[in-house]
Amino acid sequence: MPSHPSILYVEDDGAVAEMYALGFRRAGFDLTVAGNWPDGLNLLRAESFDLVILDIMLPGPSGMDALEVIRSDPALREPKAAVLSTSELTPEVHARAGARGSVGGHHQRRTPPPPGPRAPPPW
Repeated sequence: MPSHPSILYVEDDGAVAEMYALGFRRAGFDLTVAGNWPDGLNLLRAESFDLVILDIMLPGPSGMDALEVIRSDPALREPKAAVLSTSELTPEVHARAGARGSVGGHHQRRTPPPPGPRAPPPW
């Protein structure tokens, strides 16, 4: 049994996977990366994970399809699952993921956030 929380991260883009892997490992998580959903599903069936993070835009079965498989299979329902995207997600996609049991989601904004009360002064 791992001494730290374990994460299965399913991401097809090697550069993105390495970027997130560095952060997760530095934060003390035991991380396993799968490059596609079929490999991720095999790992999920063979090992125990505390959290599954799915790239929403996987080729072939998407992260949303994978989330549906996880939630529909009684043997796979135990780990928490979340979707992740480096693209901006629409409210509809967030709602679909939530309806399928995603515990959360994260995306990288394409545009900067709107200025708020704590925004730095313009140059």
